[in-house]
Amino acid sequence: MELILHLPHSSVHFPHRKGFLINENQCLKEAEHLGDLYTEELFYPKKQQEKYRAFVAGFSRVFCDAERYEDDEKEIMSRFGLGATYTHNDDGKEIRKISAELREEILSEYYRPHHKKLERFVDEGLAENQEVLIVDCHSFPDIPFHKSIIPDSKEMRPDICIGTDSFHTSEKLTQFVEVFFKQKGYSVSVNSPYSGSMVTSKHHRSSRKLSTIMVEVNRRLYMDERTKNKLTHNREFQSMQDDLQQLLSGLKNFNEKK
Repeated sequence: MELILHLPHSSVHFPHRKGFLINENQCLKEAEHLGDLYTEELFYPKKQQEKYRAFVAGFSRVFCDAERYEDDEKEIMSRFGLGATYTHNDDGKEIRKISAELREEILSEYYRPHHKKLERFVDEGLAENQEVLIVDCHSFPDIPFHKSIIPDSKEMRPDICIGTDSFHTSEKLTQFVEVFFKQKGYSVSVNSPYSGSMVTSKHHRSSRKLSTIMVEVNRRLYMDERTKNKLTHNREFQSMQDDLQQLLSGLKNFNEKK
């Protein structure tokens, strides 16, 4: 099984700040608030990089969110100014004015190339290994964002959330990941509080040889959400990293037919 790790929200980088109404420090704070901090280090540490192919977005989701639909008519979060190109922050305050020209520039230079490169990774993996698994790597806050649309957002959040696709995620694959985390002592939910998993548009529902699964880690397990620092006193961060690497190793050897 060829693993492709997709990390769309780990960066806090802004390629430029055209249109932003807030200063550089405020941009960084919003990027840290909404970003999946440390997920690149958790899922794709340097010592493991030779084992997997990973695609890490090189820009903050506040600059361009590669996992939103490009078409605002299809994107439910666009109603809050949180579509593919954010115009508002989590508090509902306007942070950027985007002209049609600026939006097209961001989409053509960042959003679409992101998806094209991921498509190429999938094409190459299918050609070389016949079966490809996209692992959509995320984290989520223990206290929901203000603009959460999740109806049960006030309930106790799980340690791990698994997201699936109705066509590209088999029940056996879902069970494999769910059992793995439960045996480690984590609480696990499937498609709650978040659902779905990345599938490239080109390959959507076109091949059973492409699988996908989303793994969302509750940030309380590895970082202090107030200070944004990693939890290292009791090796929480290291433990989470080790468990994720063990999961990825198992997924690499996962066989749907066994």
